[in-house]
This record gives sequence, C-alpha cells and structure tokens, in this order.
Amino acid sequence: MVEEINGQIKARKNRLAPQIKELRALRVKFQEQESEYLEKKQRHDNTKARRDAQTLTLALALALTLTLTLTLTLTLTLALALTLTLTLNPNPNPNPEP
Repeated sequence: MVEEINGQIKARKNRLAPQIKELRALRVKFQEQESEYLEKKQRHDNTKARRDAQTLTLALALALTLTLTLTLTLTLTLALALTLTLTLNPNPNPNPEP
C-alpha cells in the first residue's frame, strides 16, 4: 500500500514537473517585464509632473500678463480722460474770483 501511494506521488511529480518548469520561466519573464514597466511608469510620472509644473508656470505668467495689460489700459484710459478734461476745460477753477 505504501509503495502504491509513493508511486502515485512520483507519477504526479513527473506529470507536474514540466508545468512547474514553465511556471518558473514565466515568473522570471514577468519580473523582467514588471521591472521594465515600473521604470517606464516612473519616467512617465516624472515627465507628467514636469509638464504640470510648466503648465502652472505658463498659467501664472498669463494671469500676470493679463493683469498688467488691464492695469496699463486703465492707467492710459484715466490719463486720456484727464487730458481731455484739461483740454476742454483749461481753467480748472469753476468759480473765478472777480
């Protein structure tokens, strides 16, 4: 009976040996591909972070440019209004003394 069980175990080992060998090779291949994937993912994440920072920098520069443009436009508009007021009314004193 013991010999029969030992024979069954040996038969199963012999039947599973090629599958185990193939599984080991697949594990090695998986580890290599996973390592390559993680490297590429890290490069992608770094590139994305750099691009996000550049986008934020450009957005801030654009906001500053728009703010300065609006400030300059308002300043020029006020200067033009003052110039027109002084041109149309050269005497700033509305109540002249007699």
